[in-house]
Amino acid sequence: MSAYFIARVKVTDREQYKKYLKAVPAVIEKYNGKAIARSEKCISLEGPEETRRNIIIEFPSVEKAREFYNSQEYTEVKKLRANAADGEIIVVEGVK
Repeated sequence: MSAYFIARVKVTDREQYKKYLKAVPAVIEKYNGKAIARSEKCISLEGPEETRRNIIIEFPSVEKAREFYNSQEYTEVKKLRANAADGEIIVVEGVK
């Protein structure tokens, strides 16, 4: 069953974050992930206004999303955003 890797990120260093953005797609693809949404332009319908960058990546399963996140490749790529952004990441299982 599909799983959705959801990140909400406040970018603090755009130049450094661009390096992360350049490196991460190949790692996502290696783990059969597909970016389905990413934007800083969100519409808040309830709750506080969302001003962070929001990213949704679809993976074939929760296990594959975990495998991606814990991989050596992503561990290295994460270093590029370590001082460039703060955020939250969750994985949600899709519905049948």
